[in-house]
Amino acid sequence: MSAIPKYILKRMIPDDAVKNTSNGWSIFITNVISPLSVTEAPENVEDLFKITVDDKTMKNEHLSLVYDGKEATVKDPTAAVGVTVPIGGVIELRCKGEKLSPGKHTFKIEILARNDLVVEFDRVVA
Repeated sequence: MSAIPKYILKRMIPDDAVKNTSNGWSIFITNVISPLSVTEAPENVEDLFKITVDDKTMKNEHLSLVYDGKEATVKDPTAAVGVTVPIGGVIELRCKGEKLSPGKHTFKIEILARNDLVVEFDRVVA
């Protein structure tokens, strides 16, 4: 169960937010809550988040976050420093590797920081 109410989650991650790409898949997440500023990159980025799809944990080295042309990875999280995502801004969560098969998938995003956050949702991939 997600800690974010369904009506907000639906705006953050609409039905068509998950897409296969040429080298994997992406989730497009819209900031609907408040501006998000990144002032520093923590040293333990790999320990701060976990992404699972259909109960399979994605390898962190395959994940990145992209906003406004800047791509932050586990190996180089500093690319996000100085970025501010306004309300309405869209962050792309990329996973390189296998594409998702067509059909319904269950996603779980865990952010293990000061205030842990777990977001779970189902989306259909075309």
